[in-house]
Amino acid sequence: MDSAKVDLIAKEVEAALAKIAAKHNVELKRGNIRYSSSDMKFTGLRFVEATDSGLDPKLVSAFNFYSELHGIKQEALDTWFKGDRGEMKIVGYNRRARKNPFMLVDKQGKQYKAPVNFIKNLLPKELLA
Repeated sequence: MDSAKVDLIAKEVEAALAKIAAKHNVELKRGNIRYSSSDMKFTGLRFVEATDSGLDPKLVSAFNFYSELHGIKQEALDTWFKGDRGEMKIVGYNRRARKNPFMLVDKQGKQYKAPVNFIKNLLPKELLA
């Protein structure tokens, strides 16, 4: 197999899977394609539940669980506040990141990670528990 044939097959497979994803209201996330002269393999192919907000469902559910433990109300998720680099909003919580668990996005779409104290200092008092 050559790269042109692999690209053609990949586009057809993605189109077919996109129809299935739309039918069941899920999003398709595909990793890399590995190929040799005789075969090809899709890696990291998965379907995730679609959300209205466009936020990662795993990060959102982790935020909903852990935010109250840190003294932050769940309403703080996806709410704009004044940060040190302009307007920012919390988009989730990475439970594996001990030091900087909160995931932030600024108006330009750049992502940041932040510690708990940073969030507590910048959020308005009505969003703190």
